[in-house]
Amino acid sequence: MQRGDAHEGWLAAAGRSLFRHGPVQALGLLVAVGLKEHYRTASVEQLRWMLAPLAWLVGGVTGIPFAWEAQTGYVSTSAGISLVPACAGINFLVVCFVALFLTLVHRLRSGRARLAWLLLAGGASWAITLWANTVRIASSIYLARADLQGAWVTPERVHRLDGIVIYLGFLLAAYLAAERLTRPRLRLRRPLASAARVLSVPFACYLLVTVLIPFLNAGGLRREPLFVEHVVVVLAVSAFLFAACFCCAVLYQGAVDTPGSESEHRRVRLRRPAEPPAISRQEAETRC
Repeated sequence: MQRGDAHEGWLAAAGRSLFRHGPVQALGLLVAVGLKEHYRTASVEQLRWMLAPLAWLVGGVTGIPFAWEAQTGYVSTSAGISLVPACAGINFLVVCFVALFLTLVHRLRSGRARLAWLLLAGGASWAITLWANTVRIASSIYLARADLQGAWVTPERVHRLDGIVIYLGFLLAAYLAAERLTRPRLRLRRPLASAARVLSVPFACYLLVTVLIPFLNAGGLRREPLFVEHVVVVLAVSAFLFAACFCCAVLYQGAVDTPGSESEHRRVRLRRPAEPPAISRQEAETRC
């Protein structure tokens, strides 16, 4: 095949894929943008659909009672804690939905399956966000009681680091489960390269919403020390967690591919040379 024919074939395949998956992906993108816009303009009453179950979960985990206060949110006067719109976790909800839906919906063939995946990804993202936020807030309460102080250790930095680790942990676990659920078949070729590609998706989605979009919208705030520190910490922690996850994938693959393992037997069977073609009896006698 000539290079021009291959290029035209690639363009045709891309066009068919866009025609097939474009509408539902555009719908998912519209949902994500709508959530961001809703969070930007919503009042505390309009975010009650996230704050109410969050207050119930945090109260159940920590034993701290919360009560609703208009124009404020859910408040615990005994513990001095308030669940305000900034605690709703809408940004993480957007990250989770983008990772679960927009990056995996192309694997589904029928339109009905893609619409079902839209609803499933939306509901799962809502539940995952609530539990991730619950763990983050509960751990922040206990870390605040620990009174960690130092030259570089401040409550704000501990809170930021705690949130990054918890959010990325929940996002990675959710994406790996969804990726395995929608994976068409097990691939044995270049497993480490496949692991790197799989791990890069949730981290890229997280950095897109937490670093790139705020950086583009920051304007003059880009040079502010707090914003620069936020970007540096998010990038550094994300890089460290990505490297740690990839090292775990390397160790797991090494354990799976040890001599005598089932995976190694499958690979040997795949690499087994083909049997020689059959020859007629006359040809065999001639060779002898």
